[in-house]
Amino acid sequence: MTSSHYVEQILDPIALEKAIAEANRRQQTNEGLGLLGRNAGPSSGNKALEIHVLGAKGELATACFLGIESQIFKDKTPKRGSVDLPPNIDVKTRSKHWMDLVVQLDDDPYKVFVHATCQDQIVRLHGWSYGHRIMKDQFKLDPAHGRPAYFVKPAVLHSMHDLRGIIHDLNRIHETHI
Repeated sequence: MTSSHYVEQILDPIALEKAIAEANRRQQTNEGLGLLGRNAGPSSGNKALEIHVLGAKGELATACFLGIESQIFKDKTPKRGSVDLPPNIDVKTRSKHWMDLVVQLDDDPYKVFVHATCQDQIVRLHGWSYGHRIMKDQFKLDPAHGRPAYFVKPAVLHSMHDLRGIIHDLNRIHETHI
């Protein structure tokens, strides 16, 4: 289960515009509903918007790579436990290419987690894993002192090419269990 190479996706101006528009929509929705920022993050202002832009870029790059771009940005109202992409994919995007995948302690272990990093318009997709395979004590850390999570090195993850190869099977399996 090693990922020796990341996949690099460069977002063109149209994709960047799409990600920024989605981030603005999310920010307006969250502020309108009076929602708190996730994982003790900011709930309003420029920093909150920056986090939404980062996430939207990672999700869009993942959807494009997997060939399911038509499935992007479907959730219009935030719900705990929702997914970013079908059937059960949660994209975790970080702001520096050297950073590890971070999965929260209360995330769903039955989700597929994709590790993306984004600097400017360059998104790197480092790999993926089923939650239950990485939500283990060996990956649990608390570098922020008071906000423990699972921190997973890219080398532990499956290749993004493997996920692209099974995405249609995952969708079919998920549909039979709904």
